[in-house]
Amino acid sequence: MSEMADLNKDLLDKLYEEGTLFAPIKITDNAPDLEPIWGNWIFKKTIVEEVGEPGISKTSMNYMLVNCLIHKKPFLDIDGCKDIEQIRVLYIDLESSDSLIKSRRAMLELEDSPYFIKCNLQNVLLPELEPYIERYIKDTGKLHIIFIDPLRMAFNTRDENDNAEASRQMKHLRHWCEKFDCSIVIVHHSSKADMTGTKKGSGAYARTSLADIVWNFETLGEGYSRDLFKFYIPKNRCVDDDLVLCIKKEGGTFTKVDFPVGYQSDGNNGTQVYQLQKRIQYLMEDGKNRSPHQMIQELGLDAKSDATFYRAMGALLQLNIITKISRALYIITEGKERKDSECL
Repeated sequence: MSEMADLNKDLLDKLYEEGTLFAPIKITDNAPDLEPIWGNWIFKKTIVEEVGEPGISKTSMNYMLVNCLIHKKPFLDIDGCKDIEQIRVLYIDLESSDSLIKSRRAMLELEDSPYFIKCNLQNVLLPELEPYIERYIKDTGKLHIIFIDPLRMAFNTRDENDNAEASRQMKHLRHWCEKFDCSIVIVHHSSKADMTGTKKGSGAYARTSLADIVWNFETLGEGYSRDLFKFYIPKNRCVDDDLVLCIKKEGGTFTKVDFPVGYQSDGNNGTQVYQLQKRIQYLMEDGKNRSPHQMIQELGLDAKSDATFYRAMGALLQLNIITKISRALYIITEGKERKDSECL
């Protein structure tokens, strides 16, 4: 029996003796709420899959995001969670030499920080790294996010199209989420067929199927500047806000901009849902019960905002920020204070 099987048996025995292996669904009342780390798009103990063609700047954007999270600066106008005193990130960069990382740091003008940790041994596999990550956490403290870039170099994969093999790899990463109490972001290349949505990633579909959140990066296509790309979320188990952004990369900066005139983009163009979440929460923090109609009136929204409003309400319910107390009345959830709104 393998070491993991032994661990599973010990855990199963423990949970069964405690009476929690099989339990009424109400036991989840005592579970912690979803804990955002960045907007609606990274949560504690989730697996995020990034998908995009090589050269579209996934790694550079990740480095900039990490830098902003560590230094408590907004990225794409969205703050990280300020409830975490100091975010620590491990970036397992399996494609970049020290010289390339140095060059990227200079281009992005990254600030120095002991909390942005790299590991870039290009011939090492994740199972080999696991005991050393465990020791590193024990010696130095908690890691909040582990980036794995690229996924195809992280395991000794025999057949990228094998769903059973991909499922085992994703199960191993889920084990890391629990074992290290962290989020994991995996960087994956798009398929040669250049498909969209949840079918964009190369190889077995199990990777996307078993990820919690999927980030897609796409060029805008022929006739549009290569400095622009589309960033959107085709899958989000935590909060479905239909995010679609046009991002301009220029030098070492990534900026949220409008899509070019004539470009057709499905979904919610921008962060309207996320921004409306914050407005609704701020309104509700006075402790008064309100119906959706009352909220819409007080926020000064028009009929065109209905879909965005109800997506924002759904997100706040999923995050347990507001509570439904009757068929058409809502109230701020007990214990939710202003500081929590900074982590929406």
